[in-house]
Amino acid sequence: MAQWQSPHNRPLPVLGRRTLIMGILNVTPDSFSDGGELPSVQAVVDRAGEMIAAGADMLDLGGESTRPGAPAVSGDVELARILPPLRALRDAFPTVPVSVDTYKASTADKAIAAGADIINDVRGLMHGLDHSLRSAWRDIARGTTDASAKSMPPITPMARVAAARKAPLILMHNRPDRDYRSFVEDVLLDLKAGSALARAAGIPAHQLCLDPGFGFAKNVPQNLE
Repeated sequence: MAQWQSPHNRPLPVLGRRTLIMGILNVTPDSFSDGGELPSVQAVVDRAGEMIAAGADMLDLGGESTRPGAPAVSGDVELARILPPLRALRDAFPTVPVSVDTYKASTADKAIAAGADIINDVRGLMHGLDHSLRSAWRDIARGTTDASAKSMPPITPMARVAAARKAPLILMHNRPDRDYRSFVEDVLLDLKAGSALARAAGIPAHQLCLDPGFGFAKNVPQNLE
């Protein structure tokens, strides 16, 4: 079975053998778990070192909070937050895989260029698509719509960046509403729609990881389910 590959030829942990541990580094003032706790580049490097010593297999660097009600930030602000610590992490831990937590294609592109290995997209490649276009990708995933180039919905900028950079992609389930007809089936269909978009962009299956999106577009009972 093919395994995911870093665009920088940095070894990535093998998927499927055991549960992998990701160390989360939020360089934000307002994240729900650790906002404001990493105010400097050195603080990020120090925390990363602690996580690696405790057994983290990879690190995840985020520059925009995803807590409920958090304000969106511009791509420029996000990059100003993540690029300096990303470069410092690459210098301090050259063999440790790093993912960038973003839904913005320009941020992902620049982060991969600066040494990130993985794109962690919390909007599952669907950022910028309205309801009708999301539905069109779900129809393709169902097999009820022809996926020919003539009828295919737009391929999103994030999908194009991941394909062009040959970067592994963590595709997280998310949606702008909780309008589920059948919760589990709809979550699976949304993930299949994102996977169909990824394939259409030329991202090979072995470069995709699917994340059910615990805590996103779900209420408490749905999260437990």
